Amino acid sequence: MIKSYIILVITFFAIHTSFAQTYQWVKHNSHSISFNPDFASFPSAADGSGNVITGTIHNFKLVYGTAFYGDIIFRKYNSTGNEVLSKILTGKAIIKNIDCDANGNIYMFGSFMDTLRIDASNFIVNTGSGFDLNDYLIKFNSSGNVLWKKNITALYSNNASVSVIKIKGNILLAGIVTYNFQGMIKKFDLNGNEQLSVIFNPVRTLSGLDIDGSGNIFAAGSCGTGNVNFAGLNVNCSYVYSLYFAKLNSSGTGIWAKLVEDVTFENPSVVCDNSGNVYGCGDLYDNFLFGTIQTQGPDWVYDFYLTKIDASGTFLWVKEVPNSSGFPSGDAAVGKATKLIIDAQNNLYITGFQRGTIDWDENITTTSAGSYDVLVLKYNSNGTLLWGKTAGGTSVERGDAISLDNSNNIFVTGNFNQSSVFDTIIVTGSGQINSFTAKLSNPAITGVSNQNSTPFSYFLNNYPNPFNPKTIISYQLAINSDVKLTVFDITGREIAVLVNQNQNAGKYSIEWNAGNVTSGIYFCKIESENFTQTNKMILLK
Repeated sequence: MIKSYIILVITFFAIHTSFAQTYQWVKHNSHSISFNPDFASFPSAADGSGNVITGTIHNFKLVYGTAFYGDIIFRKYNSTGNEVLSKILTGKAIIKNIDCDANGNIYMFGSFMDTLRIDASNFIVNTGSGFDLNDYLIKFNSSGNVLWKKNITALYSNNASVSVIKIKGNILLAGIVTYNFQGMIKKFDLNGNEQLSVIFNPVRTLSGLDIDGSGNIFAAGSCGTGNVNFAGLNVNCSYVYSLYFAKLNSSGTGIWAKLVEDVTFENPSVVCDNSGNVYGCGDLYDNFLFGTIQTQGPDWVYDFYLTKIDASGTFLWVKEVPNSSGFPSGDAAVGKATKLIIDAQNNLYITGFQRGTIDWDENITTTSAGSYDVLVLKYNSNGTLLWGKTAGGTSVERGDAISLDNSNNIFVTGNFNQSSVFDTIIVTGSGQINSFTAKLSNPAITGVSNQNSTPFSYFLNNYPNPFNPKTIISYQLAINSDVKLTVFDITGREIAVLVNQNQNAGKYSIEWNAGNVTSGIYFCKIESENFTQTNKMILLK
C-alpha cells in the first residue's frame, strides 16, 4: 500500500543545483586486524592533476596507545580510480597525515619505532629504543622517490612530535608539540630548509595551521589554565581546558589569540581565505561561548562546530548539528585526519560520521543507514549549508579525510565495516577494518534566487532507514516537472513505481510498504526535469 502526502513550503532564499553530488568510484582495502576500528586512521590528499594519495597500514605488528603500528603503504589513484603508484615503508610505523604541492610532490609524516626503512637506500633511525617513538617527515616526488627526509624528534627535541603539516604555494608549515607542552610552528621551503620558528608555550595540542597570501599564519589547538605565550603574545587562560585560535604576522609575531572553553584537550582544524578570515572546526562537547555566540552543544552524544573569525579576531558565526525539537534523532562528529578544507570560492567541506537523521537548518535532511555513516557537508562562506551526503552500510562507517583536486572533485577516505553502499556503488570488505577511497562529483551552484516565489533546492531521502517494513520517502522539487520515483533492488530489477506524473514545486512524502519483498538493500531513484538522484534503503526483517 502506498500513501501519498504533500506539504508545500514557500522559501524566500534558496539555492538551485542542476544535478546532485554522485560518487564516481570507490576503492577499498581490507586489513586483517581484530581490534577497535577507531584505532585506525586513513589520511589522504589530492594533488593538482586529479590524483589522490592515500595512506594506510600494510602489515599490522602491534597496538601502541590507540594506534596500529606496522609496515605502512601509500597509494596513488588517478582521476578514474586506477592505482598508478604504491610504496611500502617497513618497520613499526603509522601515517598521521599527507599533503601535496602543486607539482604533485607528496609530503607524509607520522611516528615510528626502531628503524623506518623507506626503500633500499633510504631509512630513518630511531634515536631511542624499545617502544620509544620518533616522528618522521618525508618528501617524495610524484613517482614515489625520496627527495628528502627528516627525523623531527632528533632535530628538535627528544620528545618532539609532529601534529600537523600544511602546504601552501612554496611554503611548508609544520606544527610540533613536545611532551613538556611546548608548541613549535616551523616554516620550511619545499626543499626542507627552515625559514622561521615560533613558540607557543605551554599548549597541549597544535593541530591546525594555515597561511594566507600576506604571509599571516593561523593556528589552532588546545591549552590549559594559566598564562600562555603565543609567539610573544601573552594570554591568560581561566579555563581548565580551552580551544585556541591564534593569528601571527608574516614575521611570526602573535597578533591575537582567542580562547573557547572546552572539556578536554582536542585537535581543532583551521583554514583561511584571502580576505583575512579564518575558519575553525572540531568536536563540540557542551554549549560553550564562541566570543558572544552561544552554542547549543550536543543534543545526543556527538556534535561539532564550524566557526568563522574575521581578521581582527571576532567570531562572526558558529554552525553545529541542530538540536531536535523532541527526542534526539541524530548526531554527527568530524573526521580523524583532514576534517576541514576550503575551495577557491571560499566554500567549506567537512567529513566525519553521522548517526540517525539530522534536519539541518537549511531544509536539508541526512540519514544514516546503519549505526554510523560517512558524512560529507558543504557550506558557503556565510555558514549556509549547501548540501549534505551520507554513505555506508548497516554497521559503523566514517570519513577520516577530505580533499579537492583542481576541478573541485572531492576525495574522501575512511573506514567501513564489511559492506557499504556509496550511491549505487557497493563495496564489500572483510572484518571491521576496511579502508576506502572515494571520488565524489561536486557540481557548481547554478544560481541563487531571492524572490517571493517558490524556489526550492532538490533532495531525496527516506526515514526510517533501516526500516521494517515501511519507510517514508521524502523528496523536494525546485520547479514544476514530470517526476518518476522508482524502487529497484541490488541487481537493478524494478520493484515498484511510486510516482509517475507531473508535480508542482514543493515537498512530497510517500510511504513504501516493503512487506512483500525480502530483506536487503534497495534503491529509490527520482528522475525529474533537472534532477536525478538515487538513495540507498535497507530493509531489515
